[in-house]
Amino acid sequence: TKGLRGPFLVSVGAALAGNLGLLFVDGASPLWMIVTAITLFGVTLGTFSFATQAAVYIQAPAEEIGTAAGLQRTAQYIGAIAAASLLASIYGERASDHGLHSLAAVAGALSAILFIVTLFDRTLARVVSPAAAEGDAPAPLIKETTMPLTKLDDTSALVVIDLQKGIVGLPCAHPADEIVG
Repeated sequence: TKGLRGPFLVSVGAALAGNLGLLFVDGASPLWMIVTAITLFGVTLGTFSFATQAAVYIQAPAEEIGTAAGLQRTAQYIGAIAAASLLASIYGERASDHGLHSLAAVAGALSAILFIVTLFDRTLARVVSPAAAEGDAPAPLIKETTMPLTKLDDTSALVVIDLQKGIVGLPCAHPADEIVG
């Protein structure tokens, strides 16, 4: 790969476009419009997953890839918790067109900020220089991260945060014991 900026920009750009599409979707929208907006989030998930995983393998030293991958997964879990909290706070007791548009506006604003930050992030360009990718120059980052598939990382990490009791204890539209059981 010649760099990570492209996949990150495609991913965040697709999220921004998907959120803009959701701003125009409502209960009377044709199916093609809904499918088009939602499909853009599939592009986002695929390219972002690829780009973040590639960043871990390119930037982390070989002996710390397990730790970096565990921290990456932890960040994904924290993001999922934040997303679920955002959904619950915006939708409240039931889903509505207004809730969807509010959610799309918030996620769209976050996507726009992330797009701008990614566009101007100078560290993404330094991950692999074009000369190193073509073999014209030494590529110390690539050589340091080469790790045989049979090697296990001694310092792998996955941080698990159990917030279930705290979340279940929050006020809900329906009693939590009906849902959690």
